Amino acid sequence: MSTEPDAILQDQRFGPYLVEGVLGRGGMGVVYQGRHVHLDRPAAIKVLGDWWRGDEEARERFLRESRLAARLQHPSIVAIYDAGELDGRLYVAMQLVRGGDLHTLLDKGALAPARALSIIEQLASALDTAHDAGLVHRDVKPGNVLLEGDRAVLSDFGLIKPLHAQGPEITRVGEFMGTVEWAAPEQIEPERFGPLSPQTDVYALGALLYACLTGELPYDADSVSRMLFAHLHEPPPRLDRSLEDVSPELQAVIDRAMAKNPAERFASCGDLAHAARAAMEADGQVLPVPVGLPPRPSDHGEQSLPTPAPPSDHGARTSRSPAIRRTAMLAGALALVAVLAVVAVLALNGGDDDAAYKASWQTSSQAFDEEISAATDQAQATGSLSLQRNFAIQVRDAARRHAARLRALSPPDDLAEEQAALVAGLVLLADEASNALAASRYGSIEPVQRFAQRMQQGQDPAAAEIRRTTAAIRNQLG
Repeated sequence: MSTEPDAILQDQRFGPYLVEGVLGRGGMGVVYQGRHVHLDRPAAIKVLGDWWRGDEEARERFLRESRLAARLQHPSIVAIYDAGELDGRLYVAMQLVRGGDLHTLLDKGALAPARALSIIEQLASALDTAHDAGLVHRDVKPGNVLLEGDRAVLSDFGLIKPLHAQGPEITRVGEFMGTVEWAAPEQIEPERFGPLSPQTDVYALGALLYACLTGELPYDADSVSRMLFAHLHEPPPRLDRSLEDVSPELQAVIDRAMAKNPAERFASCGDLAHAARAAMEADGQVLPVPVGLPPRPSDHGEQSLPTPAPPSDHGARTSRSPAIRRTAMLAGALALVAVLAVVAVLALNGGDDDAAYKASWQTSSQAFDEEISAATDQAQATGSLSLQRNFAIQVRDAARRHAARLRALSPPDDLAEEQAALVAGLVLLADEASNALAASRYGSIEPVQRFAQRMQQGQDPAAAEIRRTTAAIRNQLG
């Protein structure tokens, strides 16, 4: 069956829906614009590609997640109409929101504070509703915020997770658990920071507030590993690196929302939104009444707040950077954080002296190089599935062994960040190999062939990161 379902469904019936056009594509499948024939109701219909075929667990997981999402009813949450399987294709039909998304809007620059606050308040109310229902979104980001006039609507609850789930995780080990630019520390390193909770979404909402006010990513980096390092170790981003005359109260909101320790964050997304409003009002800004959040009597009492003319999207404060900056690596392929990234940054314990560290690091690096070279020599382009799978297995295991050896070392302070980046690269390489193996388990050689070709041609992003950080450490060690 074709993996290009839009070529098949365009202008055709799909169950009770008439497909009218293609809204977009993603790694999971194609989203169509359609209309329910009997109800005459427009809908967005996400039809999954063939990646799940033959995997009954994936099928059941998708249907289960769709049922969870359908439980949520809120004006700022995309409504789920229907989900199931039609003609051998998994699909979910949902509310059609006519407008762009926040990512597209932020590409044009920072928003006016009133517009930014309005979006955050609506999202906060939506997220608190999900949390009250016992669900956490865990992928709050600009691309998942749809805009229709003054409305902000949260979409893509495909990663939602019951807060008190029993049994195995709905999302399997090795699958995406968020998006790296907006990932809370506990999504990266749960053993250290604890399980997912409403505070996971509080962190992402704080990051989103920062982006709305500045037009920039909270943490900008030239690689996945350094982005992960920033979420785990760098302090919350400073508004004054992009804006002038930032009040301490507003910076305090960002600091608390994006605290590394979930217990130190706001108790709810609504509390974050209320604190942001209070900080802006204390700064002398005149803001419209809250949208989607009831005002707290202690804040406003019976006062009637003035309602200014609707604010423009961009204005008031201006960012020194006109748009959210994205490196080439972060632009497309960074919708991740696989569970293996838990070891992205080392637990740095003192003890080894520089000479011992140098000797151990060089020994581990040499062993890794030899293992990869031997695997590459064996992986000839013969079209043999077993040979290509064996190559991926060797790369995966070599990367894991090298990462484990490095985690046992205690680097000098001036090499801590470089070694953390190297370990993160190794983890990502092992994850890429694992994903290629998983995709090839039904007899398709293409996933492992593509992985092998990237490795052999020096074009694999994770392998390139490993080469770069290895060279940097080797130069410093002398």
